[in-house]
Parts: sequence; C-alpha cells; structure tokens
Amino acid sequence: MSTNKVRRAFRTTKIKVTSETVPSSEQRDQLEGLFMTMEAAKTDAVSAERQAGIAIAKSKTKLAAAQTAELEFLIKASDNFSQVAGDRMWIVYRDSEGKLTLEGFTERLLRNNLRAQQEMLGNQIANSGDEEEIDRSGLYEADDPEADNDSPSEE
Repeated sequence: MSTNKVRRAFRTTKIKVTSETVPSSEQRDQLEGLFMTMEAAKTDAVSAERQAGIAIAKSKTKLAAAQTAELEFLIKASDNFSQVAGDRMWIVYRDSEGKLTLEGFTERLLRNNLRAQQEMLGNQIANSGDEEEIDRSGLYEADDPEADNDSPSEE
C-alpha cells in the first residue's frame, strides 16, 4: 500500500465555514458567536481546573500539617503514658468536660472486634435457612493448611 493511500485512510474530514458552505451571513455570524462563546468557556474551564488543582494541593499541605501535629502530640504523650508509646492507633479529642482525651484502639481490641464480627457472621449464616440447604464446604479456613487442599468426599 502506498504512503498516500495510508495517509488518506486516516485523514479527517474538514468543513470550513465560508460564504460558499454557509450562504447565509446571519448563520455564519451565529456560528462565529457560538464559537467565541465556546472558546471563552474552554478557557474558563482550564482556569477553573487549575484553581481547583491549587486548592487540592493546598488542602493536602494542610492535611499533612494536621497529621504531623497529631503525630507530634502522640510522641510527646508517649513520654507520659507508656500505653501510648506501645499502641499505634489513638484518637485525640476533648471530651464533654473539655479534658484532653486519648482513646486507644489496642491490638487486643481490634482482634476482639474481628472475632465478634466473625461470630456474628457465622450466626447469620447458621440462621439463614434450612441447615441441609447450606453448603459450607470450603467456607472456613482450617488451622491445618493441608486440610484446605483436601476435597470433600463424594458420597
């Protein structure tokens, strides 16, 4: 295939607004006006997008400063409270009496929450219908990884 044929295969169609293609000067003027409106709107959109980008960047900067301040607070609190030094998840706030309060989410608490969720889910599954209709094979992970690879016996 010649280079010319390839170029023609991917060439766009161009229509120019001229007195030959749009005989009515009123319609050409309308198209010109709409084009100017479109160009102004595109310029405004680019400007707004850039302003939004600046706002997002500033927001991220403020968020980083807030996170830094919170971490500095927790580092200082670690000097006074060994539990703050040892557990990583703390929420700092003022309570209803106005006292600074550090509320810790210890690993033990998180494990117990996960266990409670597992138990609730197990109870929901157990109570979801006729026991014989529910196929629980492969639902739970076994303590022995080799047991997970065993396929249930077919009877």
